[in-house]
Amino acid sequence: MVSIFTKLKRAFRMISRIPQMIADAIKNAIESMFRKAFSGILQMIENFRRIVCFLESIPLRARNITSGVENIFDGVAKKVAALGKSFSIGFERTGTLVEYTGEYAETRIECVMKFIKNFYKCAIFYLIRIFCEIVYAIISLPVIFVGYLFGVDANEVLFTPLAEGMTYISSFFGFDIIFNLKYITEGIYDDCYSCRRLKDSALENAGQKWQDTFSKEIPKIMKDGGAKEFRRAKNQFNEVSVLVPREPHKVH
Repeated sequence: MVSIFTKLKRAFRMISRIPQMIADAIKNAIESMFRKAFSGILQMIENFRRIVCFLESIPLRARNITSGVENIFDGVAKKVAALGKSFSIGFERTGTLVEYTGEYAETRIECVMKFIKNFYKCAIFYLIRIFCEIVYAIISLPVIFVGYLFGVDANEVLFTPLAEGMTYISSFFGFDIIFNLKYITEGIYDDCYSCRRLKDSALENAGQKWQDTFSKEIPKIMKDGGAKEFRRAKNQFNEVSVLVPREPHKVH
């Protein structure tokens, strides 16, 4: 059993702690009261500071808004200009392609009609040329084949010197065989073999240019037209909601 002295000792110890407990309670109450009061004051000061900063930044935010609106109008103007430029280029390239196609078809029809019209006087020359080609093949192919077997270029060794020799002999006797052959056959060549027409490559180039215009050039023009202004306007509008906005000329 606990003795009476032990109980008294505990009682006196508890009684001795009462003043300290009262002092601690008073201290905590005072600290809590001032902490709440000052906390509210500090929060109010911080809120007031934020309000003042926001009010001071209103002109800057307004400048970002007006600058953003200006950039939108500039972007729309450039987009309209890009649309007009794209339409002009597309119309021009389409017109060029139509023109080339028309000329291509027209010149070939004219050539067909010309050869049909002149066939009655050209048929004999076609037959002569076919006959000459056959004779040349009969004579030259065996020679070229034999020269190939012996590693000799028949054109360089035989046919070219032969042609040069005929030219030299004709000029020696004052007869230019090349000039006269050209003079004699010039009319035949014009009527039976020659015809002015648009080249296939010219039409192919026009078609490729037309395709590149609508697949590459016009999309690039439309993409670039006003893109920079619209992007800058978006960033300037976003600048209105940030804590510390920048000057409009620093926003890109």
